[in-house]
Amino acid sequence: MKFQKMILTLLISLIPFSVWAIGCKDLDTQEKIQAFVKQSKESNPLLREKLSAHLRMSPCEGQECAAANLAIRTSKIERAHIVQDGGYKRVNFVQGKTAPQCVVSRGERSFLCAECEIAANTECTSFQANQSSSTIRGTNIDTDDFKLLDDPNYESVCEEQEKAPEYVKITTRKKAGDSQYELVIAYYHKQKKVPVLISYYISNVMRKVYRFFPQFYYQISGEWMATVVRVRSTQGNEENYVFETQIDITKDASGKYQVYLDMKQDPVLQTAGSSVLFLTD
Repeated sequence: MKFQKMILTLLISLIPFSVWAIGCKDLDTQEKIQAFVKQSKESNPLLREKLSAHLRMSPCEGQECAAANLAIRTSKIERAHIVQDGGYKRVNFVQGKTAPQCVVSRGERSFLCAECEIAANTECTSFQANQSSSTIRGTNIDTDDFKLLDDPNYESVCEEQEKAPEYVKITTRKKAGDSQYELVIAYYHKQKKVPVLISYYISNVMRKVYRFFPQFYYQISGEWMATVVRVRSTQGNEENYVFETQIDITKDASGKYQVYLDMKQDPVLQTAGSSVLFLTD
């Protein structure tokens, strides 16, 4: 019996931690919550430090978002190739009204290039990065929104959900700082340890909401990755919105998602080194 217990203990120790569902008992301090939230950001392709992904972007504003105006919205769809390598980032618009432009960032310096190919940038002009904190130009996705989730100026608490036991709710309130958002309410999938809904409030009014869909998470190298991200600028609730952007990771001809944790694994970039990809001179 003792030997069997030893074998069972050994087997359990070999099971990856990711298979264990997380709960509020595991998130009972600020430090634990912030560590969990920081790790969960890795599931958002737009926030990873190293990544190559091919995206389909569908923005709409006002009445363009109505089902009756689907043709208008479809005409505004763009496709882009985003590459992130530490402090370097390149968003290449390959189809749509912005093509063939790309935006290249190297640390604090950002460049808008008028003519871009797979790994070539020409007619590049420097601009101040703080002119637009959006992850991708022309969208309402803002990297600063996600920084609030583990910001020391905010305090978070975790709550179990009796009616939806597969999720935990993390409520984050501002204690100090100059952010416009006073309250952030987020729901996370316990088993996958990824966000499914993050709502931002000003004066108790919902002003922005990010939604990720559990069924559209894709596991790559043992990590869960969101393949669909939808953000709405709202006026009180998720269904009352004035601007929406949906971003999907596209699939290749074989039906495999075109997202790679190492840019060298991307077939499109196998002959292009980072020193060439981020050149703007």
